[in-house]
Amino acid sequence: MRRLACVAATAAAVLTGVSLFAPSSAHACWDGYDASIGPLTILQAESAGSWSPAQARLVARWGTRIARLLPVDAKLSIELGSAWCEGNGCGSVTGFDVDLDRWQNTFDEIAKQFAVSKAVRDDALEADPEVYTVQVFAGTLVGARDLKEKVIGLGGDFFGFYAAGGYPANKDDAHILGDGTSVHRVVVGAYLSKTEAEAAAKRLAAAGFKGFVRELPLLSTVEERSSSMAG
Repeated sequence: MRRLACVAATAAAVLTGVSLFAPSSAHACWDGYDASIGPLTILQAESAGSWSPAQARLVARWGTRIARLLPVDAKLSIELGSAWCEGNGCGSVTGFDVDLDRWQNTFDEIAKQFAVSKAVRDDALEADPEVYTVQVFAGTLVGARDLKEKVIGLGGDFFGFYAAGGYPANKDDAHILGDGTSVHRVVVGAYLSKTEAEAAAKRLAAAGFKGFVRELPLLSTVEERSSSMAG
């Protein structure tokens, strides 16, 4: 019954225009991630359903490449394998299917739908943006756990361009990273520009959490939770 209710809730949200990206205190129906990169938004189901630096970098890379394919005044939404375009720049493109498990295929399909020239396509494939975060702690695991929960408790929406977890449930914007040693780091958000990360760092500092902007390290997450309760 829960699975059917989840499907119905998701369908109703799409039909009524309710954002699937918005956090909710409700139990999650399924796990996945969402991202917003310029004119591109993504909502993708995924069995792992937990925040990952490696995934953040992958989504940043291919999401930026796809965003560069889009015409001026065209916004593309990809939700659960379906893509649709809105805006005066869409031309005759409306909706089509994609497979985000195969990023290159998705890129090629979108280039085809919008009749993108080889020059624009080649330029888009050059994109490999850096991802930034705000580190607010380095120390013991106990200390990292405590600070992570305090940052999450701010409810300040420090996600940046990428979030992951259960839908439609609240997701964490602070995370613990480990490198196999006794040092654990708490990082907040994932940002596509240093300017955005610096703005987040200022907000965190104003709330009492001093940190610094750095490139998002490819370390493993520690005790990263996935919220899904679907059977």
